[in-house]
Amino acid sequence: MAAESSERRIYATWFHFLCGWVEFSIIMIWVAFVTSGCLPLEQSKLAGSQHEADISIYDNRRCFIVQLIKPRKPGENKIIGHESYITSPSGNKFGIDVEPLAIDVRKLEKEIRQKIYPTDTTGSRVRIRKNGVWSVYLVIDTAGERWVIEEQVKVSTFYYNPIIHGPPN
Repeated sequence: MAAESSERRIYATWFHFLCGWVEFSIIMIWVAFVTSGCLPLEQSKLAGSQHEADISIYDNRRCFIVQLIKPRKPGENKIIGHESYITSPSGNKFGIDVEPLAIDVRKLEKEIRQKIYPTDTTGSRVRIRKNGVWSVYLVIDTAGERWVIEEQVKVSTFYYNPIIHGPPN
């Protein structure tokens, strides 16, 4: 009788042990299933009030892309890189490196959009890592006339999951 009850206790212990592992496994499978389709989507929108330029995040957070909304003289606008700068949400000031958007150059567009890369003090390009409001100060030369655009761009990351959020509209 004593051997039989100790045998039952062993089976009960193994049963509880296996139930715990099965429960843990089910939870881990559920977590893996739900988080398997997460995609980080970078978003940006103008937060300032001037809206003289459309500025948005581009190239996997490597740069901003700038398109003038009302150019003074279409085709003659040039961003002066050494006089322009970008300020991060934490207050760090970065110089900029300006490059034309290759798609517009190939299509021979009249107004070519510009990519502006933040650069550190050594001139190396840095990534736009922080979420928050970035301030962009651009000096633009239009046929010898200089003018300034100051815009604020809110940068954020949204993690999209098709299982939770459903298919995109």
